[in-house]
Amino acid sequence: RETRDARCQGGYTGGYEGWEPNPDKLFFKSTEHNLDAYVAFRLLHDISRDAKWRQRALHARHFVESMWDADGGHFWTGTLNDGCTPNKADIPLDIQAWAVMVLGGHPAALRWAENNARVVADGFRGFDFNTDRDGVWFEGTGQMAVAYQLNRQNDQSDAYTGELGKAQQSALNANGKGIVAASRDGL
Repeated sequence: RETRDARCQGGYTGGYEGWEPNPDKLFFKSTEHNLDAYVAFRLLHDISRDAKWRQRALHARHFVESMWDADGGHFWTGTLNDGCTPNKADIPLDIQAWAVMVLGGHPAALRWAENNARVVADGFRGFDFNTDRDGVWFEGTGQMAVAYQLNRQNDQSDAYTGELGKAQQSALNANGKGIVAASRDGL
């Protein structure tokens, strides 16, 4: 409720920064945060059947959909502090995959990721966090594998899942028990 925003396409702002009793309100809106809010509110509605959670979920979803750039085939990061102007400084991979997973559809977002964030680096195939392609971000590669699976592109999903298994065993700093964040430090 504290971050619900009525400016432009609605959605929820970035929260607060600083400590009580006087934290500063953040006025930007994040597509990633609003995807999270949409899912959380939708689940609360499913559990409680209280219409307020459905309304809040739709408020977040409306904002996310407004961040779709049909010409570019991707979702923008969110907005600047005015809550209206799309933040075009960087386009992260994760919101492309998350939107496909959460909203369904938007296969163009997967094509955007392939064309702009797919990379071969340090002996691995996968996806970078952004468009600079300076290494493989394993978390994002995992997200893309799930998005491909949900989009019925199982060959793509299986290929990247295999790369993650390889990374678990042989990536820099790997111990075989978990997975490191990226194919190189400082990514």
